[in-house]
Amino acid sequence: MLHCCQRATIIGIYIKNTDITSSKVDRINIASAALEKAISMLQGNGQFNGKFFSDAEYEIPGRLYAQMAEFDRLTNQTKYKDALKQYFASAELVRSGYLDELNYGYAAAHAYAAYRDPYFLDLAVTSWTSARQYTISDQQAASGTIDSKKVDITMLCQGTTLAGGTYWVSNN
Repeated sequence: MLHCCQRATIIGIYIKNTDITSSKVDRINIASAALEKAISMLQGNGQFNGKFFSDAEYEIPGRLYAQMAEFDRLTNQTKYKDALKQYFASAELVRSGYLDELNYGYAAAHAYAAYRDPYFLDLAVTSWTSARQYTISDQQAASGTIDSKKVDITMLCQGTTLAGGTYWVSNN
């Protein structure tokens, strides 16, 4: 369902001291330890055990994969590159069409940004190709219909076109 008119409440939080006192090396070590802890909870197929994450069981590893790639990008290394290749290959075995899922496509894009490996680019392109059918074109926004959905859409939301908006849920 596309939510065109969402509003967020911003809650002000007063933080007395915003200085970061730990060294860059310490912050990298903390982030690395957190990633390693999460990775240690993955099963052999690159997925978490459903006892931990219930309904989100299949989506959450994709978020972790993105964080692994982003860590490597920010630290200028390839620590997780080979593992990510294995996890993506395993994800396809667990559920074909896994790149239809937002988190896996997002992770593939982050992995490509980190490693510039065509393997990850191909995954990201496959994911976008799947998502593109649920993204509203200029023509669809103007006509008020989208072919892949059985609904009429409003042409404007708060004075702004819906062109470029993507449905979160793919069913009608």
